[in-house]
This record gives sequence, structure tokens and C-alpha cells, in this order.
Amino acid sequence: MREVGRIVGYVPTNWSNSRNSEGCFIRRKDGAILYAWSNYHSGGADDSPCEIGCIVSHNEGETWGERHYLYHNSGRDNIMCPSLMRMKNGDMGMFFIHRNAAENPGCDFMEVAQTWFVRSSDEGKTWSEPIVITHPDEYFVFENGHAIMLKSGRILVPVAFHGGRPFRGHASTAYFMSDDDGRTWYEADERYEGVPEPWSDSGLQEPMAFETSYGVIRTFSRTDLFYQYESDSFDDGKTWTKPMPNRGFSSPCAPMMIKPVKDLFVALFNPVPKFVTRVREVDDERSPLIALVSRDGGRTFPWDDPLIIDWRGHSAYPDLFDGGSYMLAGYQADPNDSVIKKITYEELVDPGAYPFD
Repeated sequence: MREVGRIVGYVPTNWSNSRNSEGCFIRRKDGAILYAWSNYHSGGADDSPCEIGCIVSHNEGETWGERHYLYHNSGRDNIMCPSLMRMKNGDMGMFFIHRNAAENPGCDFMEVAQTWFVRSSDEGKTWSEPIVITHPDEYFVFENGHAIMLKSGRILVPVAFHGGRPFRGHASTAYFMSDDDGRTWYEADERYEGVPEPWSDSGLQEPMAFETSYGVIRTFSRTDLFYQYESDSFDDGKTWTKPMPNRGFSSPCAPMMIKPVKDLFVALFNPVPKFVTRVREVDDERSPLIALVSRDGGRTFPWDDPLIIDWRGHSAYPDLFDGGSYMLAGYQADPNDSVIKKITYEELVDPGAYPFD
């Protein structure tokens, strides 16, 4: 096992910024790379006030400019977990979770959560009125970088359904789709249950989807059952196979990310489940963060050359950016900062390069 890459971006917390987490990337039309994340203030809990912050690189991720806000909330709002997408008409699209107790009388932040979609024709300077993708009186969790556009042009948004009122921790997966470049949305016919209560407290949480080179869409959900649970679609997300544990991706209850990098697919995840006898040098189940590389279009992710992205502490909620000759990995790092690492393509494919000492 070898460590790869070098840190090129770092977004620390400060007295007015209590947490920086759940980030994503997009290439702007001017060639710059934009990284956006959940920028918390007045607390670091998931339901604390939060806006979308961003930084920009003009030299392929080598250096990053000053941070600023990409999308403001309206005061009490909690908006988090951005996912950026280049739309078919050229707009920049952004998806995120929205919570606002004031808009839902009689409930608190942990009873209603919606997934919103906005778009910008000027690369993030101004944004359209939001479209609510999910149902208004239910609780859905959507994660950073998890919205994808399929080869067919369909947009797929996988979410975890946590019930209506009250919120429940045990989740099932649901899929929302658009066939007109994000103008209208509908839900797939079924929601999918993993292991029912009481055998699992988590159910299927924070689903992530990617489209393989051979046309199958694979979804992975975090669970408290030591593995990522997988469900596949052979019809562009309309229907899905029964969720089952993928023995190649052991994991604590932490999300993973899989995206293409040039002619590869790269999976980022925390590989060691939380179990009673586990000996940990770092007292955090979301450590280390590693990468597995697929050379067969996303069909298999062999363990013959696992790559260490970060082993020093908490490293979670990753996203990837395909730079062709390199990839960028952005993730939440210990304690509540955002880190960006740059990994060359050669490091991904050459087992003899850059050995970890």
C-alpha cells in the first residue's frame, strides 16, 4: 500500500466558520476549476446554519484563490452538500440539501429536508429560482457530487429517504430523474430497502451512483453492516436490483465516491469497518481514506494495489475531478477542514511509482 498525491488546497475553519465539508468540483467555461463545499457557521452540526462556499484555481489545481460564497442562504437556512454539473445547454447546475424550519411550521430542521436544484448562465455569479426535486413533506438526504448525467442525457439524483415526520435514521434509497435538462423532475417507481429494522439501524444511507463504460449504473450506499450495499440498473435508472453487500468494499457507515479519471474509474472510500476488536492508530472510523482503481470500465476494483489518500485522521465525504493527466480529490479532513490533493495519472497506474514509506 502506498500513499499518493500531494496537498494543493486547504480550507481551514476559523472563528466565524465552524466546519468545511462535503465538497465538489466543476470546470468553468474559462478553464478554471471551481471547488464548492458546505461552509458552516454558528455551529458544526449537520443542521447548523450553512451556505455554499467556493475557491477557484486557474492553474489546474496547483494553487487556489481566496474563498467566497457561491450560494447564500436566507439567514436560518441550512443548505449543504453541493453537487455541480455542466448542463446540456451550457449552464452551470447545482444541487444541494435545503432545510428551513421557518418554512415548515411545527417542525424542526431534523424533520424536513429537500433536495433543491438551481442553475446559472453566468458561471455562478447569479442563480435561478430553485426547483424542489424531492417531495416537500419528507426527509431526503443527498450528498456532495452525487448527481450525475447519464450518457443518454438523463440526470439521476440518488437520495436516502428518512421518512416524513418524524425523522428516522433507518433509510431506503430513492431516485429522482430529469429528461429535459433539469426543468422537470419525477421519481422512479420504487424505493429500495436494504436490511430492515431491527437488523440494521442505518438502512441504506447516502447513495452514490456512477455509470460504467458498459452501460450499467451502479449505486453504493453506506450501512452499519460493515459493507457498502450495491444496487444496479440496466434501464437508465428506472428500476434497480435488490441491494446486496459488495464484499469488495468493506466500510464503516461512511459514503464512498466513484468517478472516471481518463480511461480509469477510481473509488474513494474508508475501508475498515468499526468493530469491537479493531485496533486503530487514529481514533476515527473514517480513517484511512484510500483509492481502488478499475481498469475494466468500472466492473471490478481489485485490491492488488490500494492507494492511500489520507491516513492521518478523519477523512470523509470525498469527491473527484478528472483532469486527464491527473485527478483532484477533495474531502473533509480532521478536524473540520477541507483538503484537496492532486494525484498524477502515473501514480494511479504504476504500482512501482511513489512507494509509501
